[in-house]
Amino acid sequence: KYQAFTILTVCRMLYGIERGIIVSKPAAAAWAIETFPQWNHVITSALAMRHDATEGPLDDAIGFLKFAVGKHCPT
Repeated sequence: KYQAFTILTVCRMLYGIERGIIVSKPAAAAWAIETFPQWNHVITSALAMRHDATEGPLDDAIGFLKFAVGKHCPT
């Protein structure tokens, strides 16, 4: 469940950075799905993983994390 925790925490952080407030992980995930539709499958999978021990593809999760870091932490 670490993968789901990480993805949903990143959604929450992105929401906080862009909106200036902190919301629940499910609320942040819903916003992220709407805002970044290209990552819909990763975020939706993370929401499902919260209740299931099955993890999604690691490459997809790492891709989302790289996207999030690149969005607000340019090199």
